[in-house]
Amino acid sequence: MPAPIVNSPTPPQSSLPPGEHVIQDDASIFSTVKIDDEGREIYRRTLDFNLGFETILQYYPDGTSSYSTSFDGQFGINNLYNEQGWIVSQEDTLIGFRKTWSYDALGFISQTSYSTTDIATGPQIERETERTPEFFYTTKDVYYGPTESPSFTVLGSEFGTLRISYDASGLVSNLAQTYVFGNTSKIVDQWNDAEGARIPHRHLEYNRDGKIVLEERFDAGDNLTYQTKTLDDGAHYAMSMAPDGQHIQITETDGSIRIQETVRNDGSLFVTKLGNGASVESTSHDDVFTSTEGGATFVFKDGFGDDVIRNFHTGGANHDTIVLDTDREVNSWYYNGNDSIIIVGNVDYDTIILKGVNIEQLHQGDILIV
Repeated sequence: MPAPIVNSPTPPQSSLPPGEHVIQDDASIFSTVKIDDEGREIYRRTLDFNLGFETILQYYPDGTSSYSTSFDGQFGINNLYNEQGWIVSQEDTLIGFRKTWSYDALGFISQTSYSTTDIATGPQIERETERTPEFFYTTKDVYYGPTESPSFTVLGSEFGTLRISYDASGLVSNLAQTYVFGNTSKIVDQWNDAEGARIPHRHLEYNRDGKIVLEERFDAGDNLTYQTKTLDDGAHYAMSMAPDGQHIQITETDGSIRIQETVRNDGSLFVTKLGNGASVESTSHDDVFTSTEGGATFVFKDGFGDDVIRNFHTGGANHDTIVLDTDREVNSWYYNGNDSIIIVGNVDYDTIILKGVNIEQLHQGDILIV
């Protein structure tokens, strides 16, 4: 830990007699000096009339002391020292900052706190990863461990905090950011470096009630590998990414799965479950959908490719619905004896195959064209 910034803990002895004295040190420099009954200089005010610069050093009966400067009558820096002569606070009203120091039992600096009226940028660049988080702060708290290097630093602003941890060699080992954003009360980003290599980090969001509404996890290459969030309607969504790029997405409502789908490497959807009331939109790739309970909605826009729907429910109050967002011609007929096919367009056409559905089973309302 670093040593303290030290002022003389006791007033210096003077050759002047007790009392107050005015001394002219130069043609334009005058000093006012106070000597106590023990012959110690407990006060010195020096003024340079040419420069308009003034300094005051004062020792108090309780053993503390202060040192202040001013320029053209405007107060500048004011330092306060404790009984040991260690600085405990510094304030600069011209620049607009204040800094305080705390010490451990051995007299080493254990913490420094800094606040400013101007916005500063931090932190320093991560030497191993060359990653620099963007964070603007008005307060800075530095906590020291057993070495000269800080153990961790906390930057603060009206929008939140950024905590920076350091390893024994002084390299950044962890960052955790918390801030307020819109209706979200707290967001935390964390990442770590181990032996110079990036390792996974995560991102959390909390609502005003303190509940997690979003969690994201990233691999060493900053790729999203896992995501879970609360949707606007209260449903819960989770996504897990495989190393090959495929990822599974699950949406739950009241604990039951509404949608379970796999996004394949080519970007197409493979939906294995689509609950009552769920809605899914086709991609531009060849997708496969499975209706589970009926009451699902499938949305197709021009250019959706060649898609398949399994277990399509026709007619009745719990029928599934195909919504075609197109101005092109739509036709349907039997396909391979057991299935039905819907063709949208004539030349560059898209198709939907309804597995196990006889064309005569389709009812009005099963297919909507918008």
